[in-house]
Amino acid sequence: MKFNRIVTIMMVIVFQYSMFLYAEEVEYLNNQMLAFANENKGKQIGRGECWDLAAEPSNKLGASWDGHFGFGKKIGSGNSSGLKMESGAVLLPGDIIQFTSVQTAWVKNFPDGGIMRGWETLGMPHHTAFISNYDGKSLLTLLHQNVSGKRYIVETSLDLSNIKSGAYIIYRPFRLKKSPEADKSFDGKLKKK
Repeated sequence: MKFNRIVTIMMVIVFQYSMFLYAEEVEYLNNQMLAFANENKGKQIGRGECWDLAAEPSNKLGASWDGHFGFGKKIGSGNSSGLKMESGAVLLPGDIIQFTSVQTAWVKNFPDGGIMRGWETLGMPHHTAFISNYDGKSLLTLLHQNVSGKRYIVETSLDLSNIKSGAYIIYRPFRLKKSPEADKSFDGKLKKK
């Protein structure tokens, strides 16, 4: 009986420690991915395709991705009905959002009675971006390229409540194992060895 109790306590301690290490790894990887995007604002990454911006630091850091549009572990998704997060997940800076044929429309009213209307398409059919900020409600700040005719990294904002059609998935970068070589050579600038 006493042995079973000790084993249970040890399992709880190991589980809690592994969760602590996982949280540290998530924070580190997200910060490194976002640092890369911030350091390169105004520059073209790769061929200027939207997914090049997520693929390059993912490859250098040993982050898992499927070679197409799945950049890590799915932690949330949404459409015109809103954002739905996986159980226990929260959006963090450095998460990656993958849009599929998203159409947005918005109206801005001015104090003088003027009205401005706008729309945007994210994904023809796909578009990839980093989330650099989330207000906790519906406003995202994004870092991405190949958007609005710009094949270099720009920062824009998106109110998720303005999505009229299409869908999106939010991914959390992760690594199956740490890559000491990648960590030594990566400071957000992707230095060559």
